[in-house]
Amino acid sequence: MKVMTYNILEGANLRFGDRTELVIDIIERAGADIVGLCECTGFDAENAARFKYFRSRLRLDGAITRAPSGHHVCLFYRRGLRTFSRTNLANTMYNGFARVAFESKELGPVTVVMTHLHPFSSWYRVTEVQQVLGRASSSEESIIMGDMNNLAPSDLPFDIDAAGPQLAGRLSGPDGQIDTLPIRAMLTQGFVDLGASTVGPTYPTRIERKQKESDIAVRLDYILATPGLARRCRSIRAIDELPAHEASDHLPVIAEFDLTPVG
Repeated sequence: MKVMTYNILEGANLRFGDRTELVIDIIERAGADIVGLCECTGFDAENAARFKYFRSRLRLDGAITRAPSGHHVCLFYRRGLRTFSRTNLANTMYNGFARVAFESKELGPVTVVMTHLHPFSSWYRVTEVQQVLGRASSSEESIIMGDMNNLAPSDLPFDIDAAGPQLAGRLSGPDGQIDTLPIRAMLTQGFVDLGASTVGPTYPTRIERKQKESDIAVRLDYILATPGLARRCRSIRAIDELPAHEASDHLPVIAEFDLTPVG
């Protein structure tokens, strides 16, 4: 089973032009069974026409969480996957999350939560990650993935002075130091950061770096899993290829598990 998280930058059709087909091609070639997308701006317009287009082109089922920020979260999954629970919530979060639970042959129930934590406030990120952890606990084995907008302890030390004011402001806590608390909160609850030693920087990509005051790149996109699933993780990587650098300001991250979904 493969899962993917991808921030597609303003719905893949605003800044840097219409990148719809490029984003869809990247997702299709990855062949993931479960795909979480964030920053799905405009996916709710015209009776969710854009969300429906992605769902149809990818040949996946799915659901959209309409975010107060306008940067919606979508979770797509393989057609025929036997799901038994689904949640879409954003009313207490800036961007929200989408959650689906399915049955696996090896581990029984598995929950997948896709989220996009607050881009500006370290305090809000901490409160949001507590909600995400609560939803992920609906089964013993679960995956949390998405754009977390902060660094992990394993990504330290980090030269915040070289990051430039915009990125430094995003990554800092109230004390001006690098904020790692959201990821630490998940690690404290037993989740494993699957890409801690293998996934490099995911933001910004080359097209975005042209607009920035700094060449510094960081890992903002994560897939974390409970220990049982972590032991079954066969591989995890960022799709660090030229098309991905042209498709969004974030690289997608994909993980493969020795796991057989039912259905």
